[in-house]
Amino acid sequence: MNNKTKGPSLATLIVPIMFLAFGIISLILYSDLIFGTKVSNINKLLQQGTLSANEDSFVELDVDAVLDNYAETSHKRNGFTVGKDQHYLVWLDDDSMIAVSVKSKSDIAAMEEIMEKTWDYVDGKTEVFTDTPLHLKGKLQKMSLEMKNYYQKSLDYFGITSADRDIHYYVIDCTDSRLLAILITAFFFVVAIPMLISFITGKARARRAAIAAEEAAEMGYPSSGTYSSYGAGIDDRE
Repeated sequence: MNNKTKGPSLATLIVPIMFLAFGIISLILYSDLIFGTKVSNINKLLQQGTLSANEDSFVELDVDAVLDNYAETSHKRNGFTVGKDQHYLVWLDDDSMIAVSVKSKSDIAAMEEIMEKTWDYVDGKTEVFTDTPLHLKGKLQKMSLEMKNYYQKSLDYFGITSADRDIHYYVIDCTDSRLLAILITAFFFVVAIPMLISFITGKARARRAAIAAEEAAEMGYPSSGTYSSYGAGIDDRE
């Protein structure tokens, strides 16, 4: 049988299967963020005393008081900075402290404006915090040792201690936006699915060609798939 009827080899499945696997993993990791499920309000968790029990889950909060931008971290690729995260000391509604990380320019601008208005309140220039709180959604995570050191230095600078209020050594990581999570997940599926469809249809075409070749062979026709016109090759001499 002609090798051309075999269709795409199984080796061509490696790439689409890898992308499909990455897509499924991404969907699992970002399911709460994408679908909005299992997202708890931080104030509710604090009231219930279940903050630690919800580590690595998604939470939401309305930020209306920020004391400090205590750290900045850069993401580098091949020596070039491709993104920066800003880390803030946030004053929660129950008078406790927690860290919040953001990355988008709009979130950073909003946090900086809220911080300015917070200090206007602390300095007695205004009687209320901002009237436009920033609603954020992110993953509740324990701080790394390095970030905990920066966080503690900020607390020490302002004289904030656990004797005065609750201090949570957690960060609400809001650097992964819902849109970004959807785009990352969709990318893997957009690449994988057409390749899988192409493989399946290629195999189907090859199978049909093989069956046709077998039938042609049984009927005595050439199996190459090319046919001469009727009478071609017959000597016309009488």
